[in-house]
Amino acid sequence: AASDTTMAWLGLCGGGTLTAFNYISPGCSFYEAHFLGGCARVPPRPECAAPAAAHRTTHRLGVIVPYRGGGLAAHATLSHFCERSSARGGICHAGSGGGSVGAGAAARVLLVNQTGSAPFNRGALANIGFELLSRGERLDYLAVHDVDRVPAVDNASCAGAISGYYLFPGATPRVLHPKSYTGGVLVIAASVYRAVNGFSNAFWGWGHEDNELFGRLRWCGLVPRQGKNLDACMVHEHCQQCKHSTAAVRVEDTAALLHETRNIALLQRRLDSPQATMATDGIRQVSYEAEGRPRRVRCGSCRLQVIDVSLDDAAAAAAAVAQSPTRPCVADSSELDDGCDAPVDVSKVPAGVIDEARRALSRRASFVRVAAASRARVLHNYRYEVDMEVVMGGAGRVALQRVAVCDHAWQREEMRERYGVPRYTALWRAAVSHNPGNGSRDPANRRKSHRPVSGRRLEAGGMSPHIQIVRRLRYRGPFACDIVR
Repeated sequence: AASDTTMAWLGLCGGGTLTAFNYISPGCSFYEAHFLGGCARVPPRPECAAPAAAHRTTHRLGVIVPYRGGGLAAHATLSHFCERSSARGGICHAGSGGGSVGAGAAARVLLVNQTGSAPFNRGALANIGFELLSRGERLDYLAVHDVDRVPAVDNASCAGAISGYYLFPGATPRVLHPKSYTGGVLVIAASVYRAVNGFSNAFWGWGHEDNELFGRLRWCGLVPRQGKNLDACMVHEHCQQCKHSTAAVRVEDTAALLHETRNIALLQRRLDSPQATMATDGIRQVSYEAEGRPRRVRCGSCRLQVIDVSLDDAAAAAAAVAQSPTRPCVADSSELDDGCDAPVDVSKVPAGVIDEARRALSRRASFVRVAAASRARVLHNYRYEVDMEVVMGGAGRVALQRVAVCDHAWQREEMRERYGVPRYTALWRAAVSHNPGNGSRDPANRRKSHRPVSGRRLEAGGMSPHIQIVRRLRYRGPFACDIVR
């Protein structure tokens, strides 16, 4: 699913009105229709078929917990996971005839702990866990399990639903998250996970690696089904990451927004042909460095092992490609359109963007022409910056003003009618000058200054201008649309 950052802007963390993730299965949700390339359903493809283990009376389960953080023994979220997972009905409870895994089944839990300075990579950690669990003992199916999502084993009314959560899923994966497609907890046959080559390793930071896996499974004709009564019986304790992400977005956290923006660009590039990268990005390509051997950690009755891994070298290689000076910055909705500021031909700026920008000009300004424009992706939106030549007041002085406009390009007409969110919304207005010291001595004019990306030039004067925001406008869109640089 989308990261907690996106979910926060959809209103899922803070009780907003956009319930985009609801009613995911068996029908088509708003989010899949608008953000995941539509709701195609195909019969199972033979190229995704793999030998099944359904004929066995017991099935060996491996649990993979992608994780980041030191001090495991004292970590409250991990302690809660161990407590719930060790209780009757929890994922580690097996062999008594009534456990949710099934009598005689063996559930092994491997926590893959990412160390180092690289951004979190949940998909790569899941692939590493699968590779390690596949060595030696037989592995029939796995659960890729967030550490903060556990069954409500203390709720007697949930016993029936929980008893089916961790059963062998057969060819059709099972998701244990009421508002996601493959996120939170994914229970999947090892043969199916191997057939789609697992998760992509290319999604750094929080969000959308599970949407990319959903695209692979959907192309294979193996769309996951949800467990029963997940709202009441699958607990997401505290949602600390959700709260953190909400706060991060509201202060326009640059790193968080850029990471998710790049992940969205990568995801949307792959949705049309997920099979094209399925064979070249996944389990067989994951690169990591293990820091020592797996170690046992006390976790109730769970057979919990922890392996520390570093992804720093893989992250550095990915960053070198993304930040290469020869890598173009484009405004074509491709993977390269990933949050960078790209110049746009004035004639190709949507008329609605220009109309909204003109409405945001100062009262004393008379519009003359659009001098230059740029565009940048921000999450699911696009932010245009339009430089307009204007005549100020009765004196006839020619000046330049820049207006940033959010384009909700993902939005369909029914969305605007239902939620009252306009397609184009002005974000801020700035004064443009070629003298960086102009007005800087006036405390009233000391606002956040923005300088354009190197190489961008205005027609007027051909110089890199000084940009000083003079008015921030009220923005009510469902996703962030501006990144403070």
